Amino acid sequence: MNPIKQVRNKDGLTTKEERFVHEFLTDFNAMGAARRAGYAENAAKQTGYRLLNEPNINRIIKREREQMVKKYQVSRETIVTELCKIAFTDPRNFFDEFGNMKEMHELDDITVGSIMSIEVEELFTGSGDNRVKIGMTKKLNRWDKIKALDVLCKVFGYYAPVKIDNVAPPPMSDEQFDKLLIAARETKADTSK
Repeated sequence: MNPIKQVRNKDGLTTKEERFVHEFLTDFNAMGAARRAGYAENAAKQTGYRLLNEPNINRIIKREREQMVKKYQVSRETIVTELCKIAFTDPRNFFDEFGNMKEMHELDDITVGSIMSIEVEELFTGSGDNRVKIGMTKKLNRWDKIKALDVLCKVFGYYAPVKIDNVAPPPMSDEQFDKLLIAARETKADTSK
């Protein structure tokens, strides 16, 4: 019996593999991409891992990522700059010297970059023709500072294990040991007076 020959595109991918690449590039979740591409639900994790390790698929994902970087002009420096806005913006920058929230046009670009959303609610009294605006409530939501700091630590390798060599000090001669012992005794005698 002859196995069924699968149709492959110009990149050498089957329809399912091509769909996997497309899905993976939307959220970089291999298991989810495998599910959405039509692979078996119960083996999605293993399938996603296997597909990511296939040289042809890996090459195409790398190529597509490079094209996205060029298209959107995103560099590591750009990403780090945006993360720094979130991580290091001083909340005092949002307020004037009287404690009033500044208007958007008064904020610098770094401070604005740390804002996730702004909610504005106008407050009224009365109803119908007698309705009068009496104020406004503004809520400013910032991106998660801790998350930004966590990502920056990962980018800069601050979570990398620190290697501590358990190296014993070089051996001491009897003469060096005697001098050290005498110095310790003299220090103890001086402190007890």
